[in-house]
Amino acid sequence: MRLGDLEATHVVTYGSPGDMPIAGKWTGDGLDRIGVFRAGQWFLTQTVTDQPQAAYSFTFGAVGDKPVVGDWNNNGIETVGVYRPANGSGTFYLRNSLSTGFADRTITLNFG
Repeated sequence: MRLGDLEATHVVTYGSPGDMPIAGKWTGDGLDRIGVFRAGQWFLTQTVTDQPQAAYSFTFGAVGDKPVVGDWNNNGIETVGVYRPANGSGTFYLRNSLSTGFADRTITLNFG
């Protein structure tokens, strides 16, 4: 089987041109939901419908950051983070809730 052989179960339009698409299990029920990251703004849905609405909308990160999603504290709920590249290295800023605030965990990587 090839990826191109799969059929979509839902086709939705969500976000604006230039948004970065993301998916995660933010409700704790084990099902992925969709969202977008827009220059530090997060818009996350709680259901997958033909006309999705943001259930969570908050600021975390900045222009130029790359969005990441994961279960950073191993509680079964995925939350957000950003990767901020800088001169051959970079820093991950990870948040344990779907809300505006400071990073709960910061990891800096130095390459080379």
